Amino acid sequence: MSIPEVDEMSSCQRDCQACVSQCPVGEDALSINDAGMIEVHEKGCTGCGVCQWVCPTTPAAIVIKPLVPKFSD
Repeated sequence: MSIPEVDEMSSCQRDCQACVSQCPVGEDALSINDAGMIEVHEKGCTGCGVCQWVCPTTPAAIVIKPLVPKFSD
């Protein structure tokens, strides 16, 4: 499984919203918060990678990263 990560120090163009508009799941996976930043909703995201591929910045401001399993003691 994988999940998008947004690099808040990146060149994300806050008025772009390409990742949200092209996401096949929609706002259940990605949304724009009141501050204009991308919010990833792990429970809705399928990890398909569309957001990374449609991001117009170089490097992409949103990148698919593998989920690291959390093991309890």
